[in-house]
Amino acid sequence: MRQTKPWEAVGMSRATWYRCGKPDESRMSLPPFHKAFASDYHVSERTAFRATRVLDADPDLFHAVMAGAGKWGQAEWLILHPELQRKWREANGLPWPIRSSARHTERSHDHSEIHPTAKTRSSKRA
Repeated sequence: MRQTKPWEAVGMSRATWYRCGKPDESRMSLPPFHKAFASDYHVSERTAFRATRVLDADPDLFHAVMAGAGKWGQAEWLILHPELQRKWREANGLPWPIRSSARHTERSHDHSEIHPTAKTRSSKRA
């Protein structure tokens, strides 16, 4: 008797299934911003999550990648390495450290500024 593969049930590779924390179908729905971003910019869901992490950490870096100045994986790597992020910001004439008012959080930032068709959970509550 063959054992069922849970990653096939949710439509993903085994590696992605483990990376996502062994999700079941109930945990697989993406927030609306991620779905819209992935669809409109023809990127993967993982890339949409990376873009959000970059936006939340460094909006200027987000806009630079949107303008074609790099890739989302590179931008995510920069935000994980503050010394290199500082060098990138200084090379682009941006202040360091990032002002707290310039940072965005998932709760306080309405992603429709970046993607007008997206509606976030926070905008549904309002």
